Amino acid sequence: MDECRHIKVNFKSSEAADRREACIRASELKCRECVPDLVGLLSDGNAGVREAALNALVSIGGSVVAEAVSPLLHSEDAARRNIAGEILQLIGDGAVETLEGLLSDPDDDVVKLAVDILSAHGGGRRTGAALKEIIDHPNSNVRGSVALCLGKVRCEGAYDTLMKMLDDDEEWVRFSAVEGLGHLGDERAVETLVEVIRGEAGIVREAAVEAAASLASAGNASDIIVALEEILQGDGVLSAKAVADLLEKAGCGEGAYTPPPGFSRRAFALFTEALDDPDKDIQREGLRGLALLGEPEGAARVIEYAEGLKEIDEDMEEMLASVLVSIGKLPEVKIDELRRAGRSLKVLVRAMGEMKDKRYESLLDELMGELGKEEKRAVAEAIADMGAGESFDVLVESLRSGDGHVRATAARGLAGSAGEEAVPYLFEALLEEPYTDVREAIADALGSIGSEGVREGFVALLSHDDARLREMGARGLGAAGDCSVVGALVGAAADTDARVTKAAYISLARLASPESFQALAAGLEGGDEGVKLAILRELDAAAAARLSESVRKLLDDQSQWVRYQAAMLLGEMEDRESEDRLIRLLDDDEPPVKVAAAKALQRLGSKRALPALRRLAEYPDMPVSRAAREAIDSIR
Repeated sequence: MDECRHIKVNFKSSEAADRREACIRASELKCRECVPDLVGLLSDGNAGVREAALNALVSIGGSVVAEAVSPLLHSEDAARRNIAGEILQLIGDGAVETLEGLLSDPDDDVVKLAVDILSAHGGGRRTGAALKEIIDHPNSNVRGSVALCLGKVRCEGAYDTLMKMLDDDEEWVRFSAVEGLGHLGDERAVETLVEVIRGEAGIVREAAVEAAASLASAGNASDIIVALEEILQGDGVLSAKAVADLLEKAGCGEGAYTPPPGFSRRAFALFTEALDDPDKDIQREGLRGLALLGEPEGAARVIEYAEGLKEIDEDMEEMLASVLVSIGKLPEVKIDELRRAGRSLKVLVRAMGEMKDKRYESLLDELMGELGKEEKRAVAEAIADMGAGESFDVLVESLRSGDGHVRATAARGLAGSAGEEAVPYLFEALLEEPYTDVREAIADALGSIGSEGVREGFVALLSHDDARLREMGARGLGAAGDCSVVGALVGAAADTDARVTKAAYISLARLASPESFQALAAGLEGGDEGVKLAILRELDAAAAARLSESVRKLLDDQSQWVRYQAAMLLGEMEDRESEDRLIRLLDDDEPPVKVAAAKALQRLGSKRALPALRRLAEYPDMPVSRAAREAIDSIR
C-alpha cells in the first residue's frame, strides 16, 4: 500500500521520466488503486508516458480497468476514443461484461465499437443473448456488426438468428450475415448459401460463394459447383480463391472428380484472368486454380505468365513447376524452343524432371552441353530427378563438369537411379573433387546407396594420406554404416586432424548404436569444444537419454556455447534431474545460456523456476526477457 501511494505521488511529478517509471512500477505491482490516475495519464503531454500508462492498464486488466476506460469512448477527442477501444480489446475477457453493457448505449458508434471488439476476442457466456437483443437495431451498420460477431463468437442459437438476418432489407446486413455463417462453421448453412448464390447478386453473392467454399466438404462441394456454373456463364464476379477451394474439396471425394464442362471453361477464364491481377495473392490463387482444373491449355498460360515476370526466385520457380506437374501435360516443346526460352526455361526443365517423363530425356541431354551455368544446373537437377536411364553417361560426364553444383547434382542423380553401378564413378569423383561442399555432397550420395562396397570404400578412405578424404570417409560411414563400422569410427575419432575427429563423432552420434555410446561419452567428457558441440547438435533426445549424465556435466563446461547446447538438449530430453542446475543458470550465466535454460525449464514445466524467471522478465537483453516471459506464460 505504501508503495502504491508513492507511485501515485510520482504520477504528479513534473518530470516525464518519473511519471513513466511510476506507470511501469504500477504495472509490475498490478496496482488497481492506480487505475484512475493511469486513465488520466492517457492524456499526458509526453508520448512515452501515454504509452507506459496504456501498457500498465492492459497489464492490470480486468473489469476495473474496463469500467474506468469505457467512458472515454464518449470523448470528443478521437485519439482518446481510439486508446480506450485499444485497451478494451487488449484486456480480453476482463472487458466482456463492460462491453456487453455498452450494447445498450444510446450512441450507435459506441455500440458498434463494442460489438466489433467482442467479435475480435470471442465474447462471453452472455454475449449471444445480449447481441440478440439488438439484431433489429435501427442502425444497419450496427446490425451488420452484430451478424458478423454472432458468427465469430459462435454464440448458442447463432445459426437460427443469422438465417433470419439473411432477410434484412439492407444489403450490407445480408452480406454480414453471410460472412457470419462462414465464420460460424455450421455445415447446415451450405444449402441455404447455395440458394443465396442463386438468388442474390453483387457483394452478397460473392460473400455467399466464399462462405460456401469455406464450409463445403468433399460431399457437397460438387453441388455448389453446379450452382456456380449458372453464375459463371453470366456476368457474375467470383473470387478465384473460393472457386479453387471448391475444386480442391470436390477432388477430395471418392473417385476422380470432373467438373461440368461449362464450369471448367468459365473457371479457366477466371483463373487466367487472375494471373493478370496486380495483387500477387490473387495471381497465386489463379495458378492454384489452373493446377486443380488440370486443363492442358493451362500449361501454355503458366509459361506465358512465367515469361512476363520480372524475376523468378526459387520459391516462385518451385510453385510454377509444381503447377505444370499438376496439369500433367506440357505443351509440345522442341529443342529450338527451349533454347529460345527466357525466364520460363528453368521452370520448364524443373517440371520435366519432376514429371519423370522419359520423352524429355534426350532433349535434356542435348541441352546439357549448350547452356550457361545457372541453366545447366537446372538441367542437371531435372536429369537427376528423372533417373539415369539413357542419361547415365550424361550424368557420369557431369561429374567432371566445371561447375560444382552440377557435379553435386550429378552425384545425387547417379546414386538415386543407378545405385551400385554408380559407386566406382562416385568414388573416383570424390578422390578428385577440390571443393569441400561438393565432396560432402558426393560422400552423402554414396552414403545413400549404403552397400557393403560403399562401406568398404569409406573405411579405406580413413587410411588415406589426405585428411580431407579421411574426413569424407568418417562422414560417409554415418550415412552408410551400421554397428560393424563403430570400431573404424572410434579409430578415426583419435585422428590427428580435428576435422576427421569431428566427422567421426558426428557419425557415431548419427548411428547411435549401443556400441557407439561409450565413445560418445568419452567425446563429451574429454573432447574439445568443437567435438562436444558436434555431438550435442547431432544427438536426438532419445539417444541423448543414454548419455544424460555426460550431458548434465556440460552445464558446467568452460564454453558458454557448450553450456547453451547442453541446456537446449536437456530441455528436449525433458530431463528432470537437471532442473536445479538449469535454474542456477538463469541467475549465474551469460545471456545466451539464460535463454537456453529458460526454454529448457519451459519444456519441463518447472514451477520452481518461476521466481528466477520473473527476475528475468524485465532483463535488458531482449532475447532473455522474451524467453523468460514465454516460459512464465507457459508454466503458469
